Amino acid sequence: MTKGIPYFPLDCQLDDKFALIEAEFGLTGFAVVVKLFQRIYGRCGYYCEFTNEVALLFGREAGLGGNAVSEIVSAAVRRGIFNKELFEKYHILTSEGIQKRYFEAVSRRKKVEVKKQYLLVNCAELLKNADISEENADIYGKNDNISVQSKEEKSKAEYSKEEKTAGGGVPPGFETFWNSYPKKISKQNALKAWEKLSPDNELVKVILDSLEKQKSQSQWTKDNGQYIPYPASWLEGRRWEDELAVNDNEAKILGTFKWSEYIEASENRLREHLKRSKYAVDKSEGKVV
Repeated sequence: MTKGIPYFPLDCQLDDKFALIEAEFGLTGFAVVVKLFQRIYGRCGYYCEFTNEVALLFGREAGLGGNAVSEIVSAAVRRGIFNKELFEKYHILTSEGIQKRYFEAVSRRKKVEVKKQYLLVNCAELLKNADISEENADIYGKNDNISVQSKEEKSKAEYSKEEKTAGGGVPPGFETFWNSYPKKISKQNALKAWEKLSPDNELVKVILDSLEKQKSQSQWTKDNGQYIPYPASWLEGRRWEDELAVNDNEAKILGTFKWSEYIEASENRLREHLKRSKYAVDKSEGKVV
């Protein structure tokens, strides 16, 4: 039986939650959230699971790293685009609005299967044909870096990698980068991004120089650094290659620049040049004679 729906509504005027995602992650953040909506509505209809494996696969489909997708999802949960309680308990992405829109869209179906533990709305009021199950779902503990694997489930290879890092096996340049980066969140994800990048000494210098310049940008300094990207996202997006915006002082100069004065000064310089060249300017006709 088909559970999903072929299309879903998206308001033209979105609220501040979406604006903040776009401010922090750029259009990439907005696009990831919309792609997640497509996954939710198109598959199960009112929710989708989000695990490490899903993040990796979704990241590959979207042309991003799994860490970048996880950080965007984490921000979306934090800002209320997706329900935080169900995400932390079952690691699913859903919201009251998503469920309401979905159940309204499938209200004419003869049968709609739903899981009671995932519901945020009164399904009985929206659907007369709902088949509500109370099957046991896996319950996950809280985890601030969106990892759903317990330590018992980790492979020996993962443990050995962590031990190597703990024992001083941090790749060159990473600690300098981390100490310089103003938003110290998800260090393990940032380390993975650094290891994947594997920069040589020359690239490390380029990254650190660019970081120092970007730290002074108003985008990074306003609102207590709210819009600074996560370090892993910054690395995976090769953000050190971004062009720097005009700084505040330059903006003030450009904002107060009087073009009429500039044109008048240029005309005066031209007249002086013509005089020195023994030409006369006919001021009434504006011609050189």
